[in-house]
Amino acid sequence: MADAFLAWLYSHVLAPASTSDISVFYFIWMGIYFVIHVVWDICTPHTEPFHWSKLKEKQGQIFSASAFASNLLLIFSTINPDAVLRDYTIPICISGFSGLIYGIGNICPHTKQNQNPPQV
Repeated sequence: MADAFLAWLYSHVLAPASTSDISVFYFIWMGIYFVIHVVWDICTPHTEPFHWSKLKEKQGQIFSASAFASNLLLIFSTINPDAVLRDYTIPICISGFSGLIYGIGNICPHTKQNQNPPQV
């Protein structure tokens, strides 16, 4: 039972091999990203109080979540050598890591305070 679950988890979360696996991969990773963002938004004092009607304003986060999942897919595709040509492994990793850094930066629900402190 545990072995079957670990095999399912590996094939859907880390190394999707088929179209249906990729669909589950996107759903899981986009869901994780979006849930982290919404929970952070609810808990932080840096944004207005959270209300469910504000979810429609989170369209940009859905885009960031999909970009995040796409870049994870690029990175995880190197785990499955049949999914990617070996000559493209390094460029795909560079692209994937830069996309992850961009996506992680957008998970924060507020802007940084005092990015440019006033000059005295």
